[in-house]
Parts: sequence; C-alpha cells; structure tokens
Amino acid sequence: MIYLCYGDRQILENQYETARKWVDYMLCCAKDHNPLYEHQPQYHTYTDGELDADFIYDTRMHYGEWQEPIVVPVPEGVNLAEAFARMVKEGKPKVATAYMCRSAQNVSEMAEVLGRDADREKYGKIAGCIRQVYDRYFIGDDGTIEPGHQAAYVRALAFDLCSEEKRPMVRKQLVEEIEKNGYRLNTGFLSTPFLLPVLVDMGRTDLAYRILEQTENPSWLHPITLGATTIPEGWSGFDDHAGSLNHYSYGAVCEFLFSYVGGICPVWEKPGYEEFVVRPILGGSLTYAHASYESQYGRIVSEWRKENEKCVFKVTVPVNTRARICLPDGSEQWQGSGSCQYELPWETVYQA
Repeated sequence: MIYLCYGDRQILENQYETARKWVDYMLCCAKDHNPLYEHQPQYHTYTDGELDADFIYDTRMHYGEWQEPIVVPVPEGVNLAEAFARMVKEGKPKVATAYMCRSAQNVSEMAEVLGRDADREKYGKIAGCIRQVYDRYFIGDDGTIEPGHQAAYVRALAFDLCSEEKRPMVRKQLVEEIEKNGYRLNTGFLSTPFLLPVLVDMGRTDLAYRILEQTENPSWLHPITLGATTIPEGWSGFDDHAGSLNHYSYGAVCEFLFSYVGGICPVWEKPGYEEFVVRPILGGSLTYAHASYESQYGRIVSEWRKENEKCVFKVTVPVNTRARICLPDGSEQWQGSGSCQYELPWETVYQA
C-alpha cells in the first residue's frame, strides 16, 4: 500500500526478505499435520505430486476474525486457559489459509516490482495452489463456507479464493447472510475493510450503501447516534462500554469513502498518483460528497453534488499528473493537470 501510494521501491527492498520469510514460515506450519483433521480428504489427496493438506494452514494459535459481533457459546466450566488451548489445538484454517494465500500473492507482486522473476513465479504459483485447495475443501458446491458469518464470504471474494464456477454462489450466500442479519454487518477486524468494496464490485452498490447508512447495531453509524466521536474496538462498544472506545480497525471504512464514494484510486501502472483514476460510485441517500487527498504531487479533489436534477462532478488534478475520469454513465476521459467539471442527468447516475 505504501508503494502504491508513493511509488518508492525502497520500502519493498527493505521488507522483501521479511515478507518472503514470513510466507515460508506459514508454509512450514501448513506442512505440520494437525491430528484433529488427519481423517479429512485433504490429508489423503495429492495434486501434481503435492499433498493438498500442505497448502492448508490448520495449526498454531490464531485469533481469527477478531471481534465479530457474533455470540459464541462457551461450554460451562471452561476457563480462559482452556479456551486458548482449544484455539491452539483447532487452529483457524479458513482464516489462516486465506491470509497465507494473500501473503504469498503480495510477495509475488513485490518480487515483480523488484525484478525478481524467479520469486515472482514461485510465490505466484504457491498462491495459485492455495486458492485451488481452498476452493476445493472450504467452499461447498452451493457456495457455503461458514453459515452465519459474512466474513467468510467477504474474505473468499476479496482474496479471489473461489473458482469461477463457485463465485456466483458465494456472492449469493453473502447477500443472504446480510439479508438474514437485517442488512447489518457482522464482520470483524479482518473482513470489515473489504465488505463494502466487495459488494460494489459484485454489482450490489445498493447493499453497500444500505449497510453504510445503517444506524442499528452493529453498524458504523450506531455509535454516532449515541454521541460517539471515536470508533470503538467492538461494534457494541458504546452500548456496553466494553473494550477500547478509540480503536481504528473498523475505521477502515474511510478507504471506501475515498476510493468508492469519492472515487480517488491509485493505479499499479503508475504508482504514487503520477496517474490515477477518479471513479465515484453514487448510492444511498447521499446527494453530495467531497474528497481530497494530499498526494506527493499536490492535492487531488473529487466532488459531486445534486443540482436541479443534475449531478455535477468536479475534479482537480495536480501538476505533472493525469487522471482517468470514469463517470457513472460509463463515459471515460483523460484529464491533465487543472480543474474540470462534468454534468449528467441525476437519474442516469444514481443507484438506489
């Protein structure tokens, strides 16, 4: 993310070996067998000469999808030490394996930027193997992954863990989970940042905005109805005053406000905002949005508002950069440095 926003390869040079060794460590952990799962088919199936279970991270202790607003019953008489021992024994294979894939993909992309072609190919192949195994063993033919947990479906879609055949069913399961939960989220620290982008990218902008504007708990706006000016550690933080009352994790929705509502997005081809995209996504009850980002070239501004049944878009592009303006009616144009304005009929751009 730092490289994408600043275009400086040095951060990748500095941390490449750390990142590579971390992925290698996870792969070693995955190769350790967990007796709890050894009866399952992944421990008896080989693909291209490699055991499928070797690409599933089902050992070690993990917190997993921390702070999901889901009540998990604890057996009577179980203390904290016993609960942690159970976490070590069971692992969190669906979460840990997903992040092993994401980390391997990150290393492959870092290697590409740094010109390390052998590593790019190696870790890209590893990420592909993990995706294949994940899709085979964790995603049902009907798209089911973990009933009652939106996070499982968000994670699979955001990290491209599902095959083309299963992706429509995974999307369907996510929508059903949201509907069953009264159009409220139930994601934790890990998947909350991806929830709204995943919904928009799968064509459900209406759902993304409905969740964004939800005021019932759990939601981003519920604490605000109680007078909160910070973001709590848990979704019910300002109801029961539990945990930290100033915790950024759920504030990751801010990225959605900038890159989807405002539409300001960097691009890999020209990192550091030398070139960028402005693609605002309208929806919900919003009739106005203004986002500005202080890039290393200067301030980028994206603003839109409803005026007399029209939507007026204003974009400011810094000197020595250029932007690809993508408007909701499907039109696109490149804009050099300076300010520009576009108008479209409101009914053609608003997604209810």
